[in-house]
Amino acid sequence: MTGGDRIGAKVSDDRDMTDMERWQDLQKEVESLRRLHGDAICDAEKCREFNRMMSDLLMKLEDMEEFRLADRVMDALSVCSPKTGSHCDNSERMKGMLERLNERLKEKVDELGL
Repeated sequence: MTGGDRIGAKVSDDRDMTDMERWQDLQKEVESLRRLHGDAICDAEKCREFNRMMSDLLMKLEDMEEFRLADRVMDALSVCSPKTGSHCDNSERMKGMLERLNERLKEKVDELGL
């Protein structure tokens, strides 16, 4: 793997990670997704990449049996519709959804840190 964002990258085997590390990695991933979404608003290729990365995040959350958070990601995916040659119709809505997801992940990390 080369430099740049490590969205979706496996840092280490999940069995070797603590709960805190898993949640921190998810939090970093959502932060990267938030940045990518800002870049993707007028770029169809980045928009498709964002959509794919969100799908990967959904699968991770489901594998962790974090279904409430997975439902939030699924809701976000339902409003994400990559288009060529046009501006994202739901960019502000998606931005809000990502912010709320990020807040939930921060809360989880804070809970584990106590």
